[in-house]
Amino acid sequence: MKTNKLTSLGSLQLPNHFKKVGVGIAIISLALVITQGITGIFPEWVRFLLNNLLMLGMLMVSLSKDKIEDEFVVTLRSKSYQVAFIFGIGYTIIFLPLVNFLADLIQGSAFTPLQTDYFDVLFLMLLVQLFSFKRLKRCHC
Repeated sequence: MKTNKLTSLGSLQLPNHFKKVGVGIAIISLALVITQGITGIFPEWVRFLLNNLLMLGMLMVSLSKDKIEDEFVVTLRSKSYQVAFIFGIGYTIIFLPLVNFLADLIQGSAFTPLQTDYFDVLFLMLLVQLFSFKRLKRCHC
């Protein structure tokens, strides 16, 4: 039977031990990003690299299988991705423009559309996915 390439991409998951690797990368990157924010010691390209490493670590955690990966966990993971996607869209097209508009209104300046950085949206979506997946597992298990 011929498999659909899109279906095989949907089942892409890393082995469980990648979760620890991803957490390690994310923690180290986050600590360095916070250090950069406080001290400003790194050049801009290092900040860019650290942000991407942070997201890579979070993605590794997100894509890593659980020790027991059954159909129920797959369903919860799918629901958490749905929540993250909806949250990311809402944040990008509703929340940010509304806050920007209200800030411009309070300051009395003309409305200027805010440019959204891809890092902010992707970081938020990964964070929401990880926390909602953990919460869904806790509530249903």
